[in-house]
Amino acid sequence: MTHQENRQKTCEERIGGYYRRTFEEIRRLTGREEITRADLEELGADIDEYLNPDHDPQDEEEPEIDQDEARRVLRETWEQDILSIDRSEKVRVCFSWGGPADYIDIYISGQGHEREIERAVYLFQDWFDGAEREITGDDFEAICELFDWLVHE
Repeated sequence: MTHQENRQKTCEERIGGYYRRTFEEIRRLTGREEITRADLEELGADIDEYLNPDHDPQDEEEPEIDQDEARRVLRETWEQDILSIDRSEKVRVCFSWGGPADYIDIYISGQGHEREIERAVYLFQDWFDGAEREITGDDFEAICELFDWLVHE
């Protein structure tokens, strides 16, 4: 096995599959796609609980899934799997926009009295190129002191 075959794929190479699976599930949860028997089987659900109660057992067609009930249960399951829902705000302090442009992006997290400047990044961009630096240490403390009013808006 060569080194190339043995290496783990990069996030850029892997993101497509993760994105596709996540949004297939979101489309089902929002009713944009039907929930199938396979979806319910994957959860280990008793499919009979989700069948349309008006189905005539004499009918040769397979009974339809009660989409509203299946969606309700899938949402409950999906919400339990969410690790966190985080709110943050980005404030941009722009010093110049032309070529070159430079600015600081300040990320504020929390709500109410719990708001704080979480991080700050200095960005410098010129035609078809750009660089950024995480602001740390004394420089970060200076940013927090200078823009503390942003937190209390």
